[in-house]
Amino acid sequence: MFLLIIINHNLSFGLADGAWSVLCAGHNNNRVRACDAYGCGAFNSRRFVGAKLHKAVDIVCDDLGVIQAPFSGNVSGPVSYTDPKGNQYEGVKLIGKGTSDLHCVKLLNVRPYRYTGSVTRGGAVGYVLPLQDRFSGITSHVKVQMCDGSDPAALL
Repeated sequence: MFLLIIINHNLSFGLADGAWSVLCAGHNNNRVRACDAYGCGAFNSRRFVGAKLHKAVDIVCDDLGVIQAPFSGNVSGPVSYTDPKGNQYEGVKLIGKGTSDLHCVKLLNVRPYRYTGSVTRGGAVGYVLPLQDRFSGITSHVKVQMCDGSDPAALL
């Protein structure tokens, strides 16, 4: 009997083939925000009792930290979101075209350096806006929302 062990070197570095790169400069991975007093960061989690399901993933980042492009593509203008409690969030839309797929993602709670033009994977897109002023004790994060509403977790 033989035992064959195959090691995928890309996985050992936290980046599988086709996966996006790390969003937050200085971080080793795209860590999903755990539950805190303001809700949970996982896709389809609830923010508070009676709220709609969260159709995005919150990635833990440092306040004012640099956000890197998860893939090469184009910056496609500003986006914003207002939650049910009236809090406004700003961000940017990125559209990338690979050899076999097309990604469109909104990064919220981000102040972009620009709203148009091309960006390369890992290139600086903007910085994280602090949430502590509005939500004392919340884990700082970037909201990652696919343009089609699908779950981005497999790409993160």
